[in-house]
Formats: sequence, structure tokens, C-alpha cells
Amino acid sequence: MTNSFTTIPEPGSPEWEQWLTVTSPLLPELEELLPLLQDMLSRRWVTNQGPFVRQLEEELRTRLDVGSLALVTNGTSALELAIRSCVEEGEVICTSFSFPATWNLLVDNPRYQPVFVDIGEDFNIDPAQVEAAITPQTRAVLAVHAYGYPCNHEALKRICDAHGLALLYDAAHCFGVRVRGRGIGRWGRLSTFSFHATKVFNTLEGGCVTAAEPGVLEEVELRRNFGFRPGEPQKYFGQNAKMDEFRALFGLVTLRHLDHAVKVRAEISATYLERLGALQLDGLVLPTDRLLSPDIQHNHAYFPIRLESRGEEIRDRVFEELRGRGILARRYFSNLFSSSPLYADLQTSGSLPRTRKATQEILCLPIHHQMTQGDCDRVVS
Repeated sequence: MTNSFTTIPEPGSPEWEQWLTVTSPLLPELEELLPLLQDMLSRRWVTNQGPFVRQLEEELRTRLDVGSLALVTNGTSALELAIRSCVEEGEVICTSFSFPATWNLLVDNPRYQPVFVDIGEDFNIDPAQVEAAITPQTRAVLAVHAYGYPCNHEALKRICDAHGLALLYDAAHCFGVRVRGRGIGRWGRLSTFSFHATKVFNTLEGGCVTAAEPGVLEEVELRRNFGFRPGEPQKYFGQNAKMDEFRALFGLVTLRHLDHAVKVRAEISATYLERLGALQLDGLVLPTDRLLSPDIQHNHAYFPIRLESRGEEIRDRVFEELRGRGILARRYFSNLFSSSPLYADLQTSGSLPRTRKATQEILCLPIHHQMTQGDCDRVVS
């Protein structure tokens, strides 16, 4: 078959409609937004903890099954606020198998020293590596639920409790994920979520910080507003990380459609498992065990396949072949850390071998609420 797709067109153009993208934003209809938008404009209250922000916080607290939740302007701000409110200075153990937002603050702020450790077979930070990396200067562990697959929380909590460390989670991929019926945002001292347009739930841009118990996010709430409440002395150094009313009302409307979107994603995921599994291709590893675990309620945010023992050349060839047929897969998280000169001093030759191998072998296939079974057939074939 000759590849017929060459240059990726501009999103929104007629040509763009022929492409199958790795994800698609969950967007409400204009008619649903208009009444709330008119309400916002009539109040003339567009930011600074308005009524739509407070309503969305309440609804998300219930949906995510957490005791406390603070909305912020994006997922990166959520991470920065969580870290700064829990760790004054020192070493923070983390993973490099993620997006740079996870560790940018740690690398760029002289108060912190990131200590990168390897991942396990589940793509998440390896508890054994965490324990081996602890020093008298260690203050926290920052773990990522890669692709929405939960970390080994029991092992990480046991280690952090034994050493008096703060356990923080980057749960950007995990909106709505539950383990044994409880929301994953309850884990650790704090968890952070991203509501970027590429995520399962989005507010265009946005995010939040969560905790298991109520009333424990006062410092985060102050830091998102420059570190103070109006009329009171400044208590902390902070930033402008407040969510505005438009994005909050957008999120409230989007929530109405979320259950259906996740249901479609789950159907696509099941089709991939069945159809790709039936091919019995040598070296193709599917996330079967993770997706079929009876303990986990997934959001099906990603569908990563692994071209095991085939190396980067084969993975990239598959990526290009798909693209040549108008299918945009993604190489999450290919070389974001290992190839950048910004992190050259933080790694040595041969370090993080499982992380490096995963960056060379993982390919995320398209999965979103607008896909059809025909789209699945197109990818599989």
C-alpha cells in the first residue's frame, strides 16, 4: 500500500478531517454554554473565585472522591503549588518517564535537587529504586501514574512513612480513576490533576490539587492567589494560579458528557485488546493486565503498545507507517529527558535503563470519544 498522507494539515481544515488523531478534546455544544456564559457576563464576575469556580470545585470533589480540592489555572501550576506547600527544600525523588512539567520546578529552582530513579515494568516509579536513593537530604517522593495506570501506592507509602517523607502524586492522566472503589486523588499527601484539552476531562486549560481529608489545602489556596487573602497580610510567596469563570463553566458543561465519553473510550480499548491480541505479533506487548485488573476503574486516557526488543528504529518505522495512512499516534515519552542538554548533569551513561528502553519502544495509539469501530479497524489493519 502506498502512503497517501504526507504533510499534516492545519487543524480545522477540510483535509484535517481525514486524519485520525491520537486524542480529541471533549467539547460541549455552543447552545449548552450560552446560558451560563450569559449568566457570567451579567454578573460581571469573571475571576477571583467566582460562583462557577466554587460550583466546579464542589462537583469535582464528589466525582473524584476526595476531601479537599483546589482549582488552578493549569496542571503545571498544580504541581508547583503542591511541591512548594509540602517541601521547603532538599532532594525530591522522581521519575523521568513523564512530561517535563513533572520535574521542571525541581530542576529550575535551586531550593530543590531532583533525584531521578528508574521505572518498573508498569512504567511507574520503582519503589525499590526509590528506597535505594534515599539520603539524609531527601524530603519527598514525586510519583507519576503513567498513562493513568496507578503506582504501587502501598509500597511507596510504606517507604515514605518509614523515612518521614512527603509522598506526592502527579495524577495528570488519572481523572476519575478509582482503585477498589476509592478515588486515586486521595493517595499521598497531595495529588495533582491536569485539565488540559488533551485530557479525558478538560477545561481547555486547567488543573487542581487534591487531598484525602477536608480542610488541608489552605496553603495551596493562598499560594494560588499570590500568597494572601484580600484584606489580610501576605502569608506565603505565591503566584496567580486562579482558574477563571469561563473555564469553570466550560468544565461544568463538559462534565455532563464525560461518562459517555469514557464509555466510548472503554469500548475502543476493548476492541484494541481483542483485535491486536488476535494477531499474535511477535514482540507486541499490550496493556492487558493493567486494563483488565478487577481492582481498577480506568478512564482509558491512553492506549500504549510496546514493541518489545525491537528498538527505536522499528517503533519509529511503525509511527511513520501509521502517519502515512493518516493516523497520528504519539511516542509518549520519547527522549524528552534523555536527549535534552538541560538534564545532562543529572544523568550518567547507562543510567535509568528501563526508562530509556521504554522511551524507545512505546507507541500510544489513537483513543478518544469520537472514534468508531471502523477507526479501530483502520489502525489494526
